[in-house]
Amino acid sequence: MNKPTNRRKHYTQMSAREIACLTCVVRLLGRRGMNGHSLDRCVEKGITLAEVETVLRTGTLLEVHENFRPDVRAVVRGGTGRDDVCVVLSLCDREVKTVWFNNSLDSHRTLDYTQYQWRVDGAALADSLAVRHGFSKR
Repeated sequence: MNKPTNRRKHYTQMSAREIACLTCVVRLLGRRGMNGHSLDRCVEKGITLAEVETVLRTGTLLEVHENFRPDVRAVVRGGTGRDDVCVVLSLCDREVKTVWFNNSLDSHRTLDYTQYQWRVDGAALADSLAVRHGFSKR
């Protein structure tokens, strides 16, 4: 495994177009599989596969990151009738990497922006991912 970096971009650092394009890619890709860690976390936390699917289909994009290059991942958060479920989806292999609960009232007011130094154009990233997977966003 590659050494983690601070190559992250939070949604508050993105334009509306970047968020829309990256959200579209998440919706198009969906989940192809789940690794052992994410399955273990689902069991441990009582998160169902249906909840994971719902979050990927209807959730809100929180961030994209390239902390484990060359993999690009999206963190998506969605309400499921209880605390929000957060899902990390690889935008390269479409595998869910991990899941967790987050308090639905958490506004991340204490977010450490020094961890968010990736200056990628999210719309261009979405375009390249769409082409890579054979999708057209338009």
